Amino acid sequence: MRPSVLSLLLLLPIACAQPASEAAKQLAAKIAAQVPAHSTLMLSFENRASLEGGDVDAIRAAVEQQLRAAGVELGESETKLRVTISEDPLRYLLVAQIGGQVAIASWRKPPAVAAEYRTIIKRTTVWEQREPLLDMSLSNDGAGMVVREAERTVEYKKDTGRWQFVRATPITGAVVSRDPRGRLADAGSPYHLVSGRNYFNGGARGEFYCEAEIPAGTLMTGVDGQARLYGQRAEPLLVINNWGSDIAAVTSDCGSKRQVLVTAPTVDDSQDHLQAFEFTGVAYAAVSEPLLLPGPVTALWAAESAGQVTLVVHNKQTGMYEASRVSLSCAQ
Repeated sequence: MRPSVLSLLLLLPIACAQPASEAAKQLAAKIAAQVPAHSTLMLSFENRASLEGGDVDAIRAAVEQQLRAAGVELGESETKLRVTISEDPLRYLLVAQIGGQVAIASWRKPPAVAAEYRTIIKRTTVWEQREPLLDMSLSNDGAGMVVREAERTVEYKKDTGRWQFVRATPITGAVVSRDPRGRLADAGSPYHLVSGRNYFNGGARGEFYCEAEIPAGTLMTGVDGQARLYGQRAEPLLVINNWGSDIAAVTSDCGSKRQVLVTAPTVDDSQDHLQAFEFTGVAYAAVSEPLLLPGPVTALWAAESAGQVTLVVHNKQTGMYEASRVSLSCAQ
């Protein structure tokens, strides 16, 4: 059985710094050495890295140009050449497959540029109650609200500036864990809560509490206390050890327009905080001061608007569960 591309990548030594054009030239030379002179190959190209579309097009054009310069023709053929752009935390990789043969070239990623802006976290309390709540949603006109509790959903409407109870609907078959989590509606997510537990099953990526989609990939906070950034493969691009278990992506008018809000790695019911981070590739930097909270965060979910997230905090002074909307503004 021939070795997999993944095993070959793991055995590949760290390459010296080189631009993508030089990597394309090296890859073309390796491919030309594996096929008879003046061969015609049918090329397919796939991007599994965090590169943008324009960069991918330029790399493909460079590979095609270098192949022709090396005497390889491209067109209809029974001999198929598959080129994949992949990456690890330090490098981008060009991986070529022809039958059972593999050729690899790589170049180092450019140094990450630290974020040069700051944001301010704005928190507005919408609802408070004694009983634990897991999530909250507001109607488009702001006059209706649904609160998700462990065993029921409760509907409210606003009348003369105050929320009035409408109805409560029990959740059929609800299984409550010691520290329950739950969403009101998340039909687009491929993940489901593990039965009787407060975390999700991420398949090959393991069990996790929260996920956030950002331009660099998918962030997941694992049940082992580590956050991981994933590209298109099962192996993480980055492992983060000093975040809490709650994260949520949010859009703003600052920086790349897409940040992630992160809780602190608290223990027990100690005071929590919320902080915003910006990602540049696999590097990240804080872009806000920590916002101190009156107790531990019990939920942090995306809201109806991409510019807001829903935050639930158990206020240790009042004993109330506070549901808030959180957004980012650019510091002056």
